[in-house]
Amino acid sequence: MVGKDDLTAIRRASESLSPDDTVVEFGPWLGAMSVVLAKNAKLHVIDNFVWTKTHDKRVPNVAEVGESFRPAFERNLEKIGVTATICLTSALMGPNRAI
Repeated sequence: MVGKDDLTAIRRASESLSPDDTVVEFGPWLGAMSVVLAKNAKLHVIDNFVWTKTHDKRVPNVAEVGESFRPAFERNLEKIGVTATICLTSALMGPNRAI
């Protein structure tokens, strides 16, 4: 989850990108930062898109815990009229886990 100040900083930094540039975002969650980045460059996102209990506490009812929230992410991008290339991973980050 990205705060308003972070989004403002990212928006400013991304203004120097061109449509031919490529940006890779790891763990895009629901896409607030993705939307900002995709407006100025080609965006590739990498995530497993599995909804967790922590996600559900912050934003309830997006998806069932353990299910994919990729449709919600894609809808958020579509609402703004931007796209991203999605690289789905089943790997989880954490102790003793490789990406």
